[in-house]
Amino acid sequence: MVLLLTRSPSPLNGLSCINVVGYVVATLDSVGVPQMTEALLAELERAHRLGFLGPQPAAAQLTHADALLSFAIDAGQTTVTTHRVADLGSGGGVPGLVGAVRIPGWYWFLVERGTTRARFLRGAARRLELTNVEIVAKDTEMLDVRALNATLVTARSYGAPELLAKHARQLLQVGGHLLVSDPPNGSSRWEGLAAPAGFVVVATSQTVSATLLLAV
Repeated sequence: MVLLLTRSPSPLNGLSCINVVGYVVATLDSVGVPQMTEALLAELERAHRLGFLGPQPAAAQLTHADALLSFAIDAGQTTVTTHRVADLGSGGGVPGLVGAVRIPGWYWFLVERGTTRARFLRGAARRLELTNVEIVAKDTEMLDVRALNATLVTARSYGAPELLAKHARQLLQVGGHLLVSDPPNGSSRWEGLAAPAGFVVVATSQTVSATLLLAV
């Protein structure tokens, strides 16, 4: 099977997407839908009030998450129509909850060991009427690798880079991807680091303090 990849501008907010033989594999679907964006922002504001997000306003966190997802798509990792994504340490829902809304064609496992945060995520997924989300209230080391069958792992501000790389590599088969980032207005802890064992760097972005890695 040969996939013919072409890059084209997305009609949604000028974001980029990748086409496979003429149809869009992934875009940030709800960016142009005010009602969905308002509902998502309301959930992030709720998370912010509960102390589940960093000090930046919820609107800035949403903008950063959108830019992060756009970077991942534009970097070329979406060569399949569906991803199974494990978002480690989902906390207040960035980027996992945002991704579930923006890219409904992907299935998202929001991994959060904190009971209160996991309860918030379940409520947010219910209020947003999401059907492509599962909240996994477990420590990362206790995850069922076969059940998740993840093709993409995402994480923001998740521990030390070497610890995240170790956990992510256990979840991914060769060819899977790891998308890591730090909060907006912060420096990336991955900047200048050599690729961890089991990964090669695909792309980096100083704008969103993000790195996309390929499992090898």
